[in-house]
Amino acid sequence: MDKIAFIICHNNEQYLEECIFYLSKLHIPEGMETENICISEAKSMAAGYNEGMKASDAKYKVYLHQDVFITDTEFLVSISKVFQSDPKIGLLGVYGGSKIPENGSCYDKWDIGWIRASNGNREVELRKEYSGPNGKGYYEAEAIDGMLMATSVDLFWREDLFDGFDYYDVSQSVEFLRSGYRVVVPAFDAPPCIHDCGYSKLVEYDRYRKIFCEAYGGGFHYDGAQAVDPSQKEAIKLTECLFVKCCELFDKGDLSGAFTILEQVDGRLHVFHNGLNKLCNMRKVYLNETGQHVFSFGEIPVAELIEKYDTIRFMLRRAEFEKEEAVFSAHIKELVDSGILSRESVCMLYPTVSTDPGGCIKRIWSL
Repeated sequence: MDKIAFIICHNNEQYLEECIFYLSKLHIPEGMETENICISEAKSMAAGYNEGMKASDAKYKVYLHQDVFITDTEFLVSISKVFQSDPKIGLLGVYGGSKIPENGSCYDKWDIGWIRASNGNREVELRKEYSGPNGKGYYEAEAIDGMLMATSVDLFWREDLFDGFDYYDVSQSVEFLRSGYRVVVPAFDAPPCIHDCGYSKLVEYDRYRKIFCEAYGGGFHYDGAQAVDPSQKEAIKLTECLFVKCCELFDKGDLSGAFTILEQVDGRLHVFHNGLNKLCNMRKVYLNETGQHVFSFGEIPVAELIEKYDTIRFMLRRAEFEKEEAVFSAHIKELVDSGILSRESVCMLYPTVSTDPGGCIKRIWSL
């Protein structure tokens, strides 16, 4: 019996549990079994994936981020068919590029795939098709995004070169190509997954891009350009300090001081820090509520507030994807009616987890 292993590097138990929730809903192809390999606090993505790879004897391995939620229940059926169609297909992804630019910068050049992604404020569909599929149900790629990478053979992840959390994906794509394997992205009928990634800082991206170009050569040349300009890096540092300051003020019960900071950064700097962005969104819910507040600022630690915030978001998203959608929607309405959730929290947070927030909200209120 063939085995499929899901290998997940994680540093957030709540996101890991949500990731595994969606994995538990996947249909397993006949004659196959699955296992989850969870790597906690890996020193780098490549190191964590090497650890997971060595811990499993699975024929197929799906490496994914903790914030990737596979919503297509036929995902495993689809990728197993692609792998079995050609033993030379070694690496498969859901988002990627038909060509790696000479300067190695790929993150803004992806032109294949179809996913949903949330930046923390809106969930959108990202669909890229540089040309029609090859008639076999997949696109050829030179590199795929690291959010999800599935393999049919084991190749060493270059932790010797990439000791952080950037560029391991482009590197591994090239490793497969130079080992004689094909890299592909299946042509799914709908987005197979959601990347609930929030803001990607990319502060180390250019350093690893330089390492990539120098290590792999063969037409790759580091051009010295910066993916993140200096002013953006300064903004990221500033928001990290502001987030810490807000946490201190909230924990002291100084809502006015914390709200003043959030008001000043909302709409400008909040997007550079996921925690700060969540606090801004909670503040807006708080100020718009007419009854009991869902987010009890000053009464519980900020870490617990953020956990509650994500719990609500995850629950709202499940109502859209669960088979028993009506049951989940009814449950949300019951929570609103009982005062555990507010109408304002549902209406204001749904856009962060759905591409059709209006439709989802309408279904709930119609029950």
